[in-house]
Amino acid sequence: MSRKLSYLKNIVLTALALAIILSPNAAFAETSSSSNSDSSRTPKPVVNKLLEKENELKEKQSKLAEEKSRLATKAAELKDRKDQLASKAAEMREDRCKLITQRIDLNIKRYENSKLEHVTNYQNAKKRLQETITRLKKDGLDTTKLEQDAVKLDELIKQFAADYTAYITALKNSKAFTCGKSEGEFKDALEDVRPLLIKSKQSALAIRMYYQNTIRVDFLALKAKKASSTAKPTPKATTPVSTSSAQ
Repeated sequence: MSRKLSYLKNIVLTALALAIILSPNAAFAETSSSSNSDSSRTPKPVVNKLLEKENELKEKQSKLAEEKSRLATKAAELKDRKDQLASKAAEMREDRCKLITQRIDLNIKRYENSKLEHVTNYQNAKKRLQETITRLKKDGLDTTKLEQDAVKLDELIKQFAADYTAYITALKNSKAFTCGKSEGEFKDALEDVRPLLIKSKQSALAIRMYYQNTIRVDFLALKAKKASSTAKPTPKATTPVSTSSAQ
């Protein structure tokens, strides 16, 4: 009887020992299971937010790439437009340059012809004056004053020719600034040319005034002297010198 009780006692103690041992493991297993379950559920909202942020970032990057591409296209279009405008401006400058050059060439030709015409007229006038002096000498008149006038007239003609030549030369030189140079240099060259043209016109005016106020007066004085010495009516004398104004 005592053996059976001892045996049952041992079984009960063993069972209690097993219960004690197994209970913490079960609790731990339950806790572990709960913890694993929580860890598998809790990160999902965070992951979703991260995914949303990543998608937003990708979308922004895509938009930035599109904007960059659009700006690059716009910049290329602007550059092409700028190049077209620059090319057009260069063509216009070249056309304007050719037009100005042609105009200067025409002016040079016109002034060269004008110079030749005026110098020829002045030389003819001087020749007629010399013929008049010779004729009056034969009539026994003192032509010293007219001879001095002829020398002065020759000096004025040479001065006119020199001034007109200087103007034409400067006009030719200004052509160097119409192409390949700045417009400011060309304008400066034209400004330097104008005083020379004015000077040549003043030289032409000096010849006309000298004829009117000196040569003609001295000639008329000799004519009157001749008339008084011969006491005979003489036909009206023609003008010994004719001049034309410079252009």
